[in-house]
Amino acid sequence: MTLTKRLSGEITDIRSIEFVCKSCGTSVSFNPAKWTAIVPSRCSNCPDAAKWTPTTDENIRQFAVLLTQLIKAEKDMPLEIRLDFELKEN
Repeated sequence: MTLTKRLSGEITDIRSIEFVCKSCGTSVSFNPAKWTAIVPSRCSNCPDAAKWTPTTDENIRQFAVLLTQLIKAEKDMPLEIRLDFELKEN
């Protein structure tokens, strides 16, 4: 038998999108309902920080725009968008 913990929520339940530096742990978060699709280009804490999004910058920007539009439009949609996550044990 396998026990799986899952978390399910509506797209409007998303409170923030967080970018975390893998080197030092510094994070920058945005409220997706108000996000202007500006993606941080590098860690503000690491002096020699590598660029965070060298090839995916446009993809992340498009994701931000789409997510913001969906959150604003969902109240007028005939459906709910739900996200489902599997919770991993630490």
